Amino acid sequence: MSSIVEITKINSNNESTRLRLLDMTANPIEKMAYVARISHRSHETSKRTDIELLKDIIRWGHLSVFEHAYASIEISGVSRACTHQLVRHRHFSVMQESQRYVKPNGTVPVTPETILDNEKSLGIYDKFMEQSFNTYNQLLSLGIPKEDARMVLTNATPTKLVLTGNFRTWREFIHKRDIKAAQEEIRALACEIREILSAATAPFLWKYEI
Repeated sequence: MSSIVEITKINSNNESTRLRLLDMTANPIEKMAYVARISHRSHETSKRTDIELLKDIIRWGHLSVFEHAYASIEISGVSRACTHQLVRHRHFSVMQESQRYVKPNGTVPVTPETILDNEKSLGIYDKFMEQSFNTYNQLLSLGIPKEDARMVLTNATPTKLVLTGNFRTWREFIHKRDIKAAQEEIRALACEIREILSAATAPFLWKYEI
């Protein structure tokens, strides 16, 4: 399956968060506008363009129209702490890399900016993370199954997943997470997802207000 849009961001500890748009509704603006016109049979009378109509839909808050288009995005290099927050957006369909069956891809944890900016805390953090990964590998060498050895891994362990959701779900995620109150990692992710969806569709679809 070929990507439509792909973004790779390098974070402060030289690790990458990678996003790839795997699949999306073909001609989503045209489809959502068609759906919006069904209720009033305005296919026959409306002279507004599809974009004009959808901008009105956003202003009116009639966002059920946005449930008729979807996108699937592959995300890698984010922490387990981040994905614990992602899965709280319950309207997404989620498939995540399994720690029961596979080892973490590498031993470099995701490190928050607040820790990176504090040399003393970074030393403590790195030491603990190294101990966590070493303990995990020691347990595996003793024949402990991955599903049990994973108990010593931390929320900073990088992971990979695919999220599929309709456009209303993606809008809600972006508007709830791309805000100052959100944790830094998921806020940056929401911003990148807005960027990837805007490039594949139209920026106005992802704005809170028009």
